[in-house]
Amino acid sequence: ATGRRGPGGQGRRRRYPALPGEERLDLSPAEKRKWRKEQRWLQKKERRRSQRAAERQQTARRKKAALQEKLADKSEEERKAYWEEEQRLKVAREQSVRQAFAHGRPKVVINCSFGDLMPARDNKSLASQVKLAYAFLKRSMAHVQLHVTSLEDSNPALPYFKAVGMDGWQVHVHKESVWDLYRTEDLVVLSPDADEDLDQVEEDKIYVIGGLVDRRPQKKRSRTQAEAQGGSIQLRKLPLKRFAPKGSYPILNIDVV
Repeated sequence: ATGRRGPGGQGRRRRYPALPGEERLDLSPAEKRKWRKEQRWLQKKERRRSQRAAERQQTARRKKAALQEKLADKSEEERKAYWEEEQRLKVAREQSVRQAFAHGRPKVVINCSFGDLMPARDNKSLASQVKLAYAFLKRSMAHVQLHVTSLEDSNPALPYFKAVGMDGWQVHVHKESVWDLYRTEDLVVLSPDADEDLDQVEEDKIYVIGGLVDRRPQKKRSRTQAEAQGGSIQLRKLPLKRFAPKGSYPILNIDVV
């Protein structure tokens, strides 16, 4: 980075305060600049992590306070009934998740074969969006069987899935690709670039969502991959133009789809 201009209009490098331990480094000036840049990035990352932890704690305190306020004017019997109902719902959700894992229909597949096409932050976002989708299915007790494919050991998204707790999910996780697992005639690939709208959901079909985070939209990526498989794969898009509010963005997060 450059700061104020010196004599002759030449830019001068911005001087940062020395970092702890810098004076003991036996590095060239260029190597020191690289080291300082890495250290500043690590410090910024740690500040963000601390900030997120503080925000989570604040959210938890707000929820606790709201619950206390909600129960404050209730009798002991009403509070007991509230907690019994909460426990009943928790058990029902767990049962629903197990039933969906074993027998749920339709099957919904998140195709994670695009990991090499995305930077680390987008692979991290992909894992977070799939976690939100799973949480929604669990909370709503939807009888959808969720699959995640192409999560082989070399997939750069895999560490982020493990970091958000995937190993504890009631979800079918496959190293194989969706194209290797299922017959093409059973698949309906959802893509914003499809020509036809998805007008109905059939329980015997398998709906494929592209695990592609489009901070910079990669047009026709999921469509091109599907068409390369040949066969009778159906390509469909959500009917946003007909039913969504005017001006809605056609590329949605995975958990929104």
